[in-house]
Amino acid sequence: MGTAQLLDRRTAGKRLLSLFSATAVAFAASVAFVTGAAPAAADPIERCTPTVGAIVAVDFGPFGGGVVRGCDTTPTTGYELLRDGGFTTEGTRRTLLVGDPCYDELLGSADRAASYRRALGVPGRHRLVVLSSTWGPTSLIGQDPGLAARVLAALPYDEFRVAAIVHPNVWSGHGSWQIRNLLAPALDAGLMLVPHVHAWRSALVAADVVVGDHGSVTLYGAALGKPVLLGTYGSEAVPGTAVAALGRAAPRLDVHGDVREQIVSALATQRPEQFATVAEGAFDRPGQALPRLRTALYDLLGLAEPVPAPPQERFLAEPEETGTRVTSWTVTTTAAPDAVTVRRQPAAVSRHGEDGPGEIGPGEDAAAGRFRHLACDEREPDRRVLESASVLLRGAPAPSAPVGLGWIDETLDRLPGCRLAATALAGGGFLVGLRDGRVVEAAMTGPVTDPGLPATAVYSLLRAGAPLDDATVALRAGARDEDVVLRLRTSSSPDSAPR
Repeated sequence: MGTAQLLDRRTAGKRLLSLFSATAVAFAASVAFVTGAAPAAADPIERCTPTVGAIVAVDFGPFGGGVVRGCDTTPTTGYELLRDGGFTTEGTRRTLLVGDPCYDELLGSADRAASYRRALGVPGRHRLVVLSSTWGPTSLIGQDPGLAARVLAALPYDEFRVAAIVHPNVWSGHGSWQIRNLLAPALDAGLMLVPHVHAWRSALVAADVVVGDHGSVTLYGAALGKPVLLGTYGSEAVPGTAVAALGRAAPRLDVHGDVREQIVSALATQRPEQFATVAEGAFDRPGQALPRLRTALYDLLGLAEPVPAPPQERFLAEPEETGTRVTSWTVTTTAAPDAVTVRRQPAAVSRHGEDGPGEIGPGEDAAAGRFRHLACDEREPDRRVLESASVLLRGAPAPSAPVGLGWIDETLDRLPGCRLAATALAGGGFLVGLRDGRVVEAAMTGPVTDPGLPATAVYSLLRAGAPLDDATVALRAGARDEDVVLRLRTSSSPDSAPR
């Protein structure tokens, strides 16, 4: 197939998509059931070309009219497509407001946010940041496709997880491969790319904070009482609508500022009722949309509404975990007497750090007890990253201490650049092997199976020249504050020796 034919097929697909979008908006997004209305004068159809604009067609046949077509040379939203295509989107006396079934579903499942977070794989005490993008050049992904990677670089791994909801038109217009290629660094760093058909609703309910644009998902998040930051805001938002009101009320995210501080501030200061007025302007009679629509349809059909009443509302289905396993981290530690503070970021986005390429936060300062290293799970797919790591972690707990010690010896022999190797033990506790042949046994409070945290404590004390035998340190990682008890193992494997 030639380039021109491919372009024609894509253009035709976009026109069909625009027709479908406009039809859906006329019925659903306007939150109205139209029983009859006169069309406005349409713009000339000649203004649209095979490569510019979209054609919107509205069939007034059921109401005694014909098919009226209009053109919009710069379509962005369904509302804007109808308006600039020459059609009125204002209600008449023959319009019945019934509400929004989707919003009703979101409201009905709001108390399952914690369950949905667990289903997405968000650890306890972590916050979920949801990035929401509509479609078009002024959308979040259109304006700043690198934002997801920068947000992941700015947020500590032990405090946050990040998901993205991308409008179906982006998936349709660009395809899965292009979207995933565009977001590749963020996906490698654990970004959860939420399926766009149904799962976005439960993911939005799970969100602790929404970073979005002028799209409807951001509006839904605000109406649910979520803290909202606008990463961008398109000028095509229709004046006088709830989305326009949200654009005036919601704070902007300064993408060049301290992203973590802005998100933490939004979580601490924004209240659930902050956007209540916006929600009241967007959604009529919450919780009643389907019963009212059912009554209206039976009335139009001239039939008595059956008894029993409409079925009871059902909870949204739990979302599926979609994020890629993170297997390498840039780790910054600060050692103080009897305490180590840990900050981990996925290594895949280290070049997106707030301090410039390759930098996340302040660099090393031995005098201040601040050190940085690369830690890798043994399942890290990038050989160069694996061979550059100072700390290697066993992917699964060792079934016994001898097996763990054997793995440590083999790992340190195979990777000469590695300073220490650590494994959890199936029976509890951890083993951390050093390049000089010593082995540290570690025990940690809390339900911990990740060897990365005790290994980080050992690395920090080793770099600071602090004792590793009979030592107890307070380990602080995000909202967690655990005690780590260390002691040197008196005997290791027979082959252990300085390397």
